[in-house]
Amino acid sequence: MQSFFKEHSAGFHTAEAKGIWREYTESYYQMETYYRLFRLSFQKSLETSNILLDDLFKHAVDKVEGLYTHWFLGELGKTITNAQIQLL
Repeated sequence: MQSFFKEHSAGFHTAEAKGIWREYTESYYQMETYYRLFRLSFQKSLETSNILLDDLFKHAVDKVEGLYTHWFLGELGKTITNAQIQLL
């Protein structure tokens, strides 16, 4: 996820809806995949909790949620909104 962020840290600048869809199916979907795999692994880790690792896991969850929810979904949402505005 961090590598994806570094690669796209300036945001997504595709201006047309077809281009956004193409980018999503070729590249952006990877961030969704990384996030879903992380969430599944994190859920499994809760079944066999280790008190010594709890704070580290919480820190990792905060970082992942920040990357996915605040950065990825935010940037992708802005890009889609801008493309829709241009269609009008």
